Amino acid sequence: MISKALAFSAASAAIALAGCSPSYGDRVASASALPPAQPETAPAALSAPQIEYTMWTLDNGLRVIAIPDEGTSSVTTSLWYDIGSKLDPEGRSGFAHLFEHILSRKTENMPYNMIYGLTADIGGTRNASNWVDRTNYYETVPAQYLETMLWTHRERMAKVVVDEEVFETERGVVKEELRQRVLAPPYGRLQRFVITENSFDVMPHRRPGIGSIEDLDSATLDDARAFYEAYYGPDTATLIVAGNFDVSLLRPLVDSYFADIPPRANPVDLAIAEREPDRTEPRTVNATAPNVPLPVVGAVWKAPPTTHPDAAALEMLEAILVRGENNRLDSALVRSGQAVQAAASVQLFREAGQIATYVVVSNPEAMDQASATLGAELERVRTESVTEDELAEARNEIIASTLRRRETARGRAFELGEALVSSGDPNFADTRLNQLLEVTADDVMRVAAKYLDPQKRVAFTYTAGEDDPSTYANPVPMPEYRTLPAA
Repeated sequence: MISKALAFSAASAAIALAGCSPSYGDRVASASALPPAQPETAPAALSAPQIEYTMWTLDNGLRVIAIPDEGTSSVTTSLWYDIGSKLDPEGRSGFAHLFEHILSRKTENMPYNMIYGLTADIGGTRNASNWVDRTNYYETVPAQYLETMLWTHRERMAKVVVDEEVFETERGVVKEELRQRVLAPPYGRLQRFVITENSFDVMPHRRPGIGSIEDLDSATLDDARAFYEAYYGPDTATLIVAGNFDVSLLRPLVDSYFADIPPRANPVDLAIAEREPDRTEPRTVNATAPNVPLPVVGAVWKAPPTTHPDAAALEMLEAILVRGENNRLDSALVRSGQAVQAAASVQLFREAGQIATYVVVSNPEAMDQASATLGAELERVRTESVTEDELAEARNEIIASTLRRRETARGRAFELGEALVSSGDPNFADTRLNQLLEVTADDVMRVAAKYLDPQKRVAFTYTAGEDDPSTYANPVPMPEYRTLPAA
């Protein structure tokens, strides 16, 4: 068992605002009237309360994390599987996302969509989500319904029904979601297809997590059952309970509902051996898509995993580029009128990462100037040290968002869960925060110079035109990924 007894309270979180100016009256009669000078003191260090939790593991491999909080009347139960889109089988992109839907629907003792009534009828909420490193299922309900929610998670882990009705219905839902959220919006293809296709060469992260119509159409019911048996079980899962409950009462409940569930029927190793090779020369893609109202110009680079020593400095670089009122890209591009929007993202996963920067401009004639300004700003951060004021604003942004997340038990559960699935370490959320607060200006310039190398980028444009994937296809052949044993 691992236990962290670190008290949480809003009062314990301190944010020091550097350089607060003294306030004086309208008139000062004489210097002698001023109060005596006070000795200078160093500003308090930025901080956020650590996440208090207790963790234990059942014999079948299920990890359990308890985050009690008497200050709320609700409880959040969430089950996190180490099964993300990176584990989609060969020819079955989008399967982890499809199974997020399937596992939410029907079990031996829950008719189709009963889970919705079990939460909504008592004033609760529920949902599920899928990402590169994980899939999670979660509910927030009045605290007295904790046991009911644990029962539903047992049902979905051990007694899920994957039949023709569920498979065909949910496949249709996912295909419609792809049409509505990716193919219909003007910039959906850019986010889900163009950027990922060109951020990676050999890693399975290159495939769109939402999948493709072709892969979904070619899937079979047997494929879905094989996916469940290979990946879903207590030995790939973490149960996180956060809110108003007693840990001593939670333990026997967890044992009652989960201890007898056996590990996976046809287990497949979750490890991914591939690693991205360095890109050795730049290239450019000119993507087109229907209904794009304003052109986009930008670039992508490869990035390291989230546990890499450079990761914290890269996240600080992202904050300096696009977070806060005085961020670099808004100041250079949006406020100057060269772009209507500027964006940058550093997305780091368990095995690999990606960096993207881009600007949306008002017309095609503005693309060249905006591209040049964006390139100049990135070169400046590669070759000139950022200021202490910029670092301070970025730190304040990071601490403020951390405090907002950690105000609620549910927020702390999600922060800890995301940290765990991306690193393997439940302490990683606090570890990363401490690393971020130690990042220096030299660190930011060093990682910018290393990872934003113009010789290692893929520049792109995204404009109105036909839906033609060949315009943004990666010239590196798509590797063949894993296959799963038959169910």
